[in-house]
Amino acid sequence: MAIKTSAVFAVSLALCGYTGPAAAAEHMDSEEYTDSAYQSVDHSDHDTGVYLGASVGATWYSDDGKLDGYNLDDSDIGWSLFGGYRINRYIGVEGGYVNLGEYKATSNSNNTADSFDAFYLAAVGILPFGEHWQLRAKAGGGIMKLDQSFSSQDDARDEGGTYILGVGGRWAPDFFYGVALNLNYDTYFFTVE
Repeated sequence: MAIKTSAVFAVSLALCGYTGPAAAAEHMDSEEYTDSAYQSVDHSDHDTGVYLGASVGATWYSDDGKLDGYNLDDSDIGWSLFGGYRINRYIGVEGGYVNLGEYKATSNSNNTADSFDAFYLAAVGILPFGEHWQLRAKAGGGIMKLDQSFSSQDDARDEGGTYILGVGGRWAPDFFYGVALNLNYDTYFFTVE
């Protein structure tokens, strides 16, 4: 059988929180700190630090014709847990776990369900605009795990490499105190036999 490139597409809404210098700088800017020692703090590192988050969203599976002849239920709900470090205003690194959902294919002779999970590490490019908005792009790689269950044969498990491309936006208003909302569109590419 020919090797086909498959992809899972994910659109997600994420909630993430910053720790470290960025969150501390926001906290020091509050009225609670009026001492002159705090007023002289350099906030140039405001855009750096660790962030942690979770997301949930819709996912779609593209099999590149591998399941021709099957009725394919190619959409589901996925979720992820992620963390990263923003090195400076424009560059960061992110890693995480993503559950990309389960997809079912049925035919007259067989039913199958495929579920995908991935661990990834990606470089993140950030373009801030305005006081509270960012455009973001990420590219990286990871390990994709595939669990398959069949009605006519034994279940199977496989894993292999995946590469990830994503774009999105982030909104982080002051009144959220170090918490931001992300809207992302990510694609996880992998090969199957």
